[in-house]
Amino acid sequence: MDAKYVFVCAGAVNSTELLLRCRDQYRTLPNLSQRLGSNYSGNGDFLAFAFNSREPFKPSEGPTITTGIVYSRKDGNADNWFIFEEGGYPKEIGALIQVLNPRNGFLKDLEVLTRAGLENLLRRAANQTGVDPNADHSAVFLAMGRDRANGRISLHPLTFGLDIEWPLQPNMALYDAEERFVEILAQKWAVMPR
Repeated sequence: MDAKYVFVCAGAVNSTELLLRCRDQYRTLPNLSQRLGSNYSGNGDFLAFAFNSREPFKPSEGPTITTGIVYSRKDGNADNWFIFEEGGYPKEIGALIQVLNPRNGFLKDLEVLTRAGLENLLRRAANQTGVDPNADHSAVFLAMGRDRANGRISLHPLTFGLDIEWPLQPNMALYDAEERFVEILAQKWAVMPR
């Protein structure tokens, strides 16, 4: 079967993996550029939660992402740009989200938690029935910005396992700016004083 154009829409990682496998493992597309997989980016994505808001945030009601705030400034030597948005989640997972609430969640008294322990806590929270009343006083914040796009996706030459290299340190100025912005907004707008 021949086609003049083919669009691969499996996401940044999955599309790249599929094309790398076609070029390097199965050799069905041998003429793909050697730059394939270069300049990988995590989109400067940042996810945060604010808990215990003064007024109900009601993240399970209405549309999601109705407002965006563009942050564009020089922070020290870094030019940072991102868009900040409010998010939401289905009421059915409200109790699961409350696992992260430091005031009244399952994690409030823990200092060290193993992966198995976290999985157990999440499983217990997911099995709770009913709606958690704290869920309405929780907010989801999203940010998407311009990171350095300095990553690389490749296939391991022997195992053909997917390898993703993405240096975190050069991108920390962006993530630090996103974190500061979210903390300021949560303190001024959403979070009740302790």
